[in-house]
Amino acid sequence: TTLARAIHDQICQHFDQSCFLSNVREISKNNGLVSLQEKLLSRILIAKVKNIEDEYTGAAMIKRRLCRKKVLVVIDDVDQLTQLEKLAGNRNWFGPGTRIIITTTDFQLLKAHAVDATYKANGLNCDEALQLLSLKAFKKCPPPKDYLHLCYDVIGYAKGLPLALVVLGSFLFGRSADEWASAIDRLKNTPDKRIIEVLRISFDGLDEKDKEIF
Repeated sequence: TTLARAIHDQICQHFDQSCFLSNVREISKNNGLVSLQEKLLSRILIAKVKNIEDEYTGAAMIKRRLCRKKVLVVIDDVDQLTQLEKLAGNRNWFGPGTRIIITTTDFQLLKAHAVDATYKANGLNCDEALQLLSLKAFKKCPPPKDYLHLCYDVIGYAKGLPLALVVLGSFLFGRSADEWASAIDRLKNTPDKRIIEVLRISFDGLDEKDKEIF
């Protein structure tokens, strides 16, 4: 997700319009696919689209209204094939030059949807994690020297997970070294709920055999 967001922000100016559909798994479960279709159409058409009757009507509308537009669409955290089928069912739904980026923990979904290319994102190494944390916590890189050992404590806690580093870095922004140390001690004993949610979503994306390992 973090990588997809960075790519979106870097190249979106090369398209007619762009849309980042975040947390597709959660939103489709809680609000339905129609809400995501309405968001996609509203962002690309720069006009409020609402009251779509059902997801089949929404899919037809996406194809009809966007088939001539060169767009960049990120479909983030997909866990069901129907989500892709109703949001970006076919290449001819969009105009020439369009790029669709999909993030998922289920590689089989990408194969089933016949995507053109795949990339497996690994956890960040120590240097990459330090850079991301520093940018979020200090808005610069590298971090101040007197915070360096604290940064490594946070990195050890986050285990290379970019979203965890983003959440922690944002939380620690503007805080003193003593506040950092206190927060790290507190996290070790009572993990931050937002971190737990990030880890829970990652866990939910595993198949049953992998879940049993935990």
